[in-house]
Amino acid sequence: MVSVRGLRLLETALKVTQGLLLVGVVLAARAALSGSSANDPTPVAARPTADEVRAAAAAPPRTLDGYASIWERDLRQPPIPPAPQSQKKPKAKAKPPPPLPALLGTFVEPETSWAHFRTRSGRERILRPGAVIDRYTVVSIEPGRVRLQSGEDYHWVDVPKPKLKGNKKR
Repeated sequence: MVSVRGLRLLETALKVTQGLLLVGVVLAARAALSGSSANDPTPVAARPTADEVRAAAAAPPRTLDGYASIWERDLRQPPIPPAPQSQKKPKAKAKPPPPLPALLGTFVEPETSWAHFRTRSGRERILRPGAVIDRYTVVSIEPGRVRLQSGEDYHWVDVPKPKLKGNKKR
């Protein structure tokens, strides 16, 4: 059996391997697109001579006119104008879901299962998964509980616990 720590280490190792594989694929694709192979030597720029360094130092400094467009802009404003706010219409209030039907019991067998309900009108029904009761669809049936769906919402309904009479303790 693998421990949680072992699984975490394995997950980290897989993430690192994926990253390295991705870098290798990108480098191979870059080399293929540029027409060079990995064995070609990459040209390296030669060091500047002393005369080139002196000439660069003697060159006139940049003028500040190149930054005028930045200085003229109001930096308190956002760089991109915000998108216009859309006028959203308030949604119509949806009907509240009906009260959940009372679950009286469940019958679970390997091949199929049933749930015994009491509807709001007091009628008792025995249903299988997929059936509809009081605007709820029976999604699944487990021992002692049923999962119901109403639109996008899911609800679990449990069989009520029996009430013990007197002070008897089990």
